[in-house]
Amino acid sequence: PITVQVKPLPSPEPPGFHGAVGQYSLKASMDKTSTTVGQPLTLNLTIAGQGNIKSLPDLTMPPFANFRTFDANAATNIEKKDYRVQGSKVFKTVLIPTTSGKLTIPPIPFVYFDPSAREYKTLRSQLMDVQVKPGAPGTMPALPANTPGAPTPEGIRVLNEDIRYIKAPATLASQVVPIYRSRWLIGINL
Repeated sequence: PITVQVKPLPSPEPPGFHGAVGQYSLKASMDKTSTTVGQPLTLNLTIAGQGNIKSLPDLTMPPFANFRTFDANAATNIEKKDYRVQGSKVFKTVLIPTTSGKLTIPPIPFVYFDPSAREYKTLRSQLMDVQVKPGAPGTMPALPANTPGAPTPEGIRVLNEDIRYIKAPATLASQVVPIYRSRWLIGINL
């Protein structure tokens, strides 16, 4: 048998801590720094270091004013070096600006426990600015596909925007006589 001593995490846990243990760094970047209203941007958040990279929790995103956001996808890169697990996890979030002007992406926090320092640490990404130009005249910001009045993608034609409900009859009656009520079955039984 192998005996392992497991120490508990110190209490109290800080807000935003979701179980990440190791030594990490946080880096944020955007795929572009200028765009137009309704055009998507990709926010890349990379957590790198030593620890259980695969089990790192999703980052809690602050509310992004003047942006619509879509769920983050995560890609993991793991390697073992000198009997230590290390690597990186990249979170990609799509942001779509809804207004023009200079928009700011707030810092994103990441809280973890550092076992060598025996303390909780909080990393924050840097503030990022995006210059958003107004869309072309007559265009509107991209709306979800199920929003009434949303522009349709090229090659798709809207036939009708009405909802048609299925109307069922007030009473449902069987069209056939149940087998237990048939005369020939009653006659055979008699």
